[in-house]
Amino acid sequence: MKKTALLLLALWACPWFATANFESRIISINQLGYPVHGDKIATLRSASKTPLGWRLYNLDSEQYVADGMTVPRGHDHASGVSVHHIDFSSVTKPGRYVIKCDGSPSYGFRIADDLYQQLPSDSFHYFYFHRMGAELDKTLLADPRHWRGALHTADRQISCFDDWCGDDVMLNVQGSWADAGDFGIYPVNHAISAWTLLNAYELMPQQHQDNQYAIPERGNGVPDVLDEVRFGSQYFNGLMPPEQLASHKVTNQQWSVYPLSVAHENAMERYAQPPSTAATYAVARVAAQQARVMAPFDPAFSSQQWQLAQLAWQRAEQLPQVLYTAATKDSPGGGDYPDEDVSDDRYAALAEMTITAKRLQSKHFAGFVAELKQSPHFLTFNWRGSMDWQKTQGTGTLSIIANWKELGLSQADREKAFESLIVSAETSLQTIANSGFPTPYNPVIYDTEAKWEWGSNSMVANNMIVLAYAYAISGERKYLQGVYRGWDYLLGNNALNLSFVTGYGSNAEMDTLDGHAWTQLLRGIPYPAGWLSGGPMNDPSSCVGEPMTDLSKPPARAYAPAGTASRAWCSKENTINWNAPLYWLAIFTANNPMPRQ
Repeated sequence: MKKTALLLLALWACPWFATANFESRIISINQLGYPVHGDKIATLRSASKTPLGWRLYNLDSEQYVADGMTVPRGHDHASGVSVHHIDFSSVTKPGRYVIKCDGSPSYGFRIADDLYQQLPSDSFHYFYFHRMGAELDKTLLADPRHWRGALHTADRQISCFDDWCGDDVMLNVQGSWADAGDFGIYPVNHAISAWTLLNAYELMPQQHQDNQYAIPERGNGVPDVLDEVRFGSQYFNGLMPPEQLASHKVTNQQWSVYPLSVAHENAMERYAQPPSTAATYAVARVAAQQARVMAPFDPAFSSQQWQLAQLAWQRAEQLPQVLYTAATKDSPGGGDYPDEDVSDDRYAALAEMTITAKRLQSKHFAGFVAELKQSPHFLTFNWRGSMDWQKTQGTGTLSIIANWKELGLSQADREKAFESLIVSAETSLQTIANSGFPTPYNPVIYDTEAKWEWGSNSMVANNMIVLAYAYAISGERKYLQGVYRGWDYLLGNNALNLSFVTGYGSNAEMDTLDGHAWTQLLRGIPYPAGWLSGGPMNDPSSCVGEPMTDLSKPPARAYAPAGTASRAWCSKENTINWNAPLYWLAIFTANNPMPRQ
């Protein structure tokens, strides 16, 4: 074998790559790879104002197969560095490759159309791993050493903080997902997570079957994604005390302790925190969506969920509005999830109520659809970011688009919905085009003083979902290409040269803020594959007291170093509402290879 080929094979396989400094390589690529017929663009850090020569080496044929000149892009404000682009889109032969430019090689990558086939299973299994109220089954885990006992089985009887729901009232909030690095339950965050999983089913039902994933309910005749959401959403059934709004969150009195001891965690004092209108709309949203998707499989459960949705809707509409803010008195052992505008939560809930009322032939459909059209958010998205737990109107609009045929909307309404979708998708395409590294979320290109938010990777992922919708509706190739360019960013073509998805890439994230997985890592057990970390952020308003994320860095590089996850909640946390869009995109991409031009 040629000396050059031996060197390149070493560059592909050597374990020291995994522990190298995030920013030590000057070429950033999608470390998983590129689609055969799609754009293939790498990013080179260089202050050179003139083009530089590059070569692409095929590790299978042991020779270089393409060369060319870089395209200088100048200073990239988000990363604080000057960059060039390397375009090797003309190469379509499947195989393993490395790029070399300016004396430096990239990480190895593939060109293939089967890159994402394993990611749906890995990213989906995140939710089983984070089930609370049930012991994990070793036979269902990718690594049986990840087993643990049941967390917070006492959630079946939870009292309310400062007795806000009455002296003798106990809530049954058993059956949930641990929201994030702690073991709190946050309905507003759960709602967008459950919506994303259920929306993946509604848009792509043919891609979801029973016995598809390793969960205890497989083989019961119900698509596994619906079973998982049903388990994780059980606690919504007991979240509303009699005649009151839903609890905004269920958390420990104090923050969870690292390393994790299941016995110690279960012994911690725990309360249902004060109520909010936003949480009550969240109950209505999830219950309504479950009611319609489960109707063909379990009519009795569907009916029970529809009753719950209507009850939550009535209380959110009729009881005085209660906002949850940072000033709300509660236990200090959980995040606030504050929200001072719930009009978008109302719209998102109303969209689900309307669609379900139509599907279940409810007499309330006419009233719901009339209310829906009066919402100021009707058929809208956020201009810069598609949706998150605090800005939910995009979820309502996408649900309407996914179900528009049966809603009987007017031609004008349909055109408005599709136009709104395309405008949002075009904004993401422009953001990618104007970013040094190919991200569809980058507020700095609109305002150089703007901050990147907590969970920036979820913003990237949710904007990619809108691009996927635009492709599904229009069939225009550029929107699918936008999805793949977003993957490039998440999987290594970023200012950190880091794949933010555990287990995917030569230099993939290896530790995130997760009580159980981080504790297992201390014992030499690697993280499960398919988890998305929060991502770079430099917004001090949402990062208080965290010592590891350097907020003075440019936003795209404000990320905590390896091995710091237990003290890096601002950038290295994992959450249900970040892995849900990861799963959505994985199942979509695995079934949508880039077509020929």
